[in-house]
Amino acid sequence: MSNTNEQAVNPQITTRKKNVMGIIGFIFSLLALCFSWVPVLNWILLALGFIFSLIGVFKAPRALAITGLAISVVTIIVIIVIQMAVAEVAGSMTDMMMNY
Repeated sequence: MSNTNEQAVNPQITTRKKNVMGIIGFIFSLLALCFSWVPVLNWILLALGFIFSLIGVFKAPRALAITGLAISVVTIIVIIVIQMAVAEVAGSMTDMMMNY
């Protein structure tokens, strides 16, 4: 039996469209957020998540792609805050070592 015949017999069987690019972008964005403390890996995952999510926004359904973009923006903020904190600590430690 082909898929169209099954749908005619059983109307509850439906096919759902998938936005693979949006799903991949969402996953990479989540990974970037989880690994935002890893120096180089965070930027690679963030770039991949942002690019795939941006591509996925132009295909339906858009929900995961838009969520991936939002997570990417949050991740950029988190990475910048982490890098500023590390720079502040490093500067403080350098000052302490100079005064010692």
